[in-house]
Order: sequence, then structure tokens, then C-alpha cells
Amino acid sequence: MDPATIFSTIGTAVALSQTCLEIANFLNHIHTSYKESNNTVRSIEAECDVFYNSARFIKQWLESQEEKTSTELQLQLLNVGKALSLINESMKDLKATLHKITEKSTAIGPITGYNWSLNGPLGDSWLKAKFVFNEDALKGHLAELREHGGLLQFTLTTLQLYVSEISRGESKS
Repeated sequence: MDPATIFSTIGTAVALSQTCLEIANFLNHIHTSYKESNNTVRSIEAECDVFYNSARFIKQWLESQEEKTSTELQLQLLNVGKALSLINESMKDLKATLHKITEKSTAIGPITGYNWSLNGPLGDSWLKAKFVFNEDALKGHLAELREHGGLLQFTLTTLQLYVSEISRGESKS
């Protein structure tokens, strides 16, 4: 198999798993700090956990496929890499939105006089309000992640069909 194809897809899986882990940890912190955090935050956290674990498994599987040389398998792996890239880009956009929500300033400049620690009452209230205010944007990210997850599922199902056909052909030989 073309090493560039495998390493590119592995690199995308690694980047995706790292981004997912960062976001999942951050959202877990938000969720546990604010008992009233909304379902969108919890859903995004769950999606990140699933993508993190799946990307790690995909990476391990790809590493085991380095000896395969089929052009069709390379094409299927490129499709998996593209789907992983879409999810990774969505995660980066989500991360930017989360950074924007949690930054310590507004459109009119920095906010002063607030306790920004996660245990400070004014900081907690302000951050909670910013999450509520930005819930539509977070729901948009969640919808996009789910769409890209569906595409990844489709590409993996196609890959599974191809590998099953190859296995059947080898067992008949």
C-alpha cells in the first residue's frame, strides 16, 4: 500500500483524537462544574468521546494494513481519511467557538471586576449565560458533527464490505 495514503490517514486520525480529547475534557469540566449545563453541551461531550475512541481504533487498524497493496483499498482508505478530515475540521471550528464563549471579553472590550475562576460566583454566572446565549451555535456544531459522523460510518461500512469481499475471495482460493 502507498505509505503516503496510510500515513496521511493515520495522521488525520491522530489529530482528530487529540482534538476530541481536548474538547471532551473541557466540556466534561464545564458539565461537572455547572450542574445545570444544557443537553447540547452533554451531547457534544459524548460525540467527542465517541470520535476520540473511534479515531484511536481506526488508527490502530490502519497501522495493521500497511502491507496491503490493493488500489481499491487505497481508495477506500482515502475516503476514510477525507471523512476523518471533515470531522477534524468541525472539531477545530467547535474548539474556536468554545474559546470564543469562554474568553474574558465582549464586543465592547474586556470585562473587568469578574471572578473568572470556575469557583467564582460571578464568573460561573457569566460563563453559564454565555453558553446559553451561544446554544444555537453549539447545536449547529453538534448537527455538523453528527452529519460528518454519518459520512464516516458510511465510508467505514463501504470499507468493511470491501474487506469482506477480499476475505471471501481469499478463502475460496
